[in-house]
Amino acid sequence: MAYVRGGNGEELVGSLLESLDDDWHVFHGLTLDPKSDIDHVLVGNAGIYCVSTKNLRGLFSASGSELLYNGKPTSCGRQAVAQAMNMRDRLAALIG
Repeated sequence: MAYVRGGNGEELVGSLLESLDDDWHVFHGLTLDPKSDIDHVLVGNAGIYCVSTKNLRGLFSASGSELLYNGKPTSCGRQAVAQAMNMRDRLAALIG
């Protein structure tokens, strides 16, 4: 059930991102390695953004530099940052 909810959440966010104006190019499900993908990547004049979609119920908060989900540490933030850095490194290698 969580997998289905997650897929539905990604689809909803993807649909909302597609409604951005024509200055933005939106890509979905970019594979980084066999076990990881970036849910959405936006490319436009304002930069390149990686969007990680989570379909969770509860409260996100921060304690210092740590992301908390319902008051407990979660790896969601670290995973999103790692994916963005991976994308940055790949783009730097391609662009030079």
